Amino acid sequence: MRRIYPMNAMQWEMYEEWSEDPEMTQYNLLVCVDVPAERLDRQRACRACQQVLDGQRYFHAYLIMAHGEADVGRATENDGQSHSPMICEDWDMPNTVRYYEMSDEAWERSKADFTQPFDLFHEPAGRLIVVTTPTKTIVGVELHHLFFDGLSVKAAFNNIEEALHGHPVYDQADLAAEFNEAEVASYGSEAYQRAKTVYVEKFKDGVHFADFCRATDHPLGYCICVRPHIDAAAIDEGCRRMGINFAVLFNAAYALALGTMAHIRQVAFFTTHHGRTDKRLTDHVYGNFLTSLPVIIDTDPAQTVGQLINQTKTALFSSMRHRAYP
Repeated sequence: MRRIYPMNAMQWEMYEEWSEDPEMTQYNLLVCVDVPAERLDRQRACRACQQVLDGQRYFHAYLIMAHGEADVGRATENDGQSHSPMICEDWDMPNTVRYYEMSDEAWERSKADFTQPFDLFHEPAGRLIVVTTPTKTIVGVELHHLFFDGLSVKAAFNNIEEALHGHPVYDQADLAAEFNEAEVASYGSEAYQRAKTVYVEKFKDGVHFADFCRATDHPLGYCICVRPHIDAAAIDEGCRRMGINFAVLFNAAYALALGTMAHIRQVAFFTTHHGRTDKRLTDHVYGNFLTSLPVIIDTDPAQTVGQLINQTKTALFSSMRHRAYP
């Protein structure tokens, strides 16, 4: 079984960065869980992980060069259009559990070595790892962010836990491909062209934004992602007082930092909208479901913090009115 479908906007951005340096590990997502050896032995861990690998097409995903736009299960060729990378989910691409046995001391020394580059055109973009030491069994999930996001790691561990308890592996169906195809289809829609006209006017005066329809002279752009690594209780309380969410505050702060570092007053950047808000995607479904949202902010040094936040909120909601995002 094989399915080919196009990359979405976020995936194009990461691919273009990865293609400049295929040895990069910046987009590797690796999480390891330790279990006492007496609670989980090698055979049981490897058997469960292999069951997940064998049961999920998304652990057999890689890139191929194809013509034109994708259809279900095949790529169609458009005359005059050059080859471009597309996602291929292919049962014939083998994927097996990576097993290692070592001492506890060796494991502590070698942890960093488990983050290795992915060859996105010649190997699956997801790895399941089992390591045994005299005291514990370590199960690792390593995914490439081009295909997967942070919640995909949770989905993988959910699958592994189900397999460990003898439950059938959750059937992913084709949700990942459906979400990608729906986003990519919007690039050529009338709604997209209307939204593009709005953004071209907003980003005039030489400020370029990313247009992922692949028919532009300026296809590159960068997105930011909200991943707080601090105790956010005080921030949450402040956001409640101001009647905003954390994303608005984060984007306002990002705009201010970007303007300060770049020594410019008007900044343009990309943030993300919706993603995993669909409940079908929260616990089980693998994939990178980020929709790019262009934002332009005036970091006027004379304005107050409240004015900057209100401007950011207005800019975000103004862009969100246009449901097809350049």
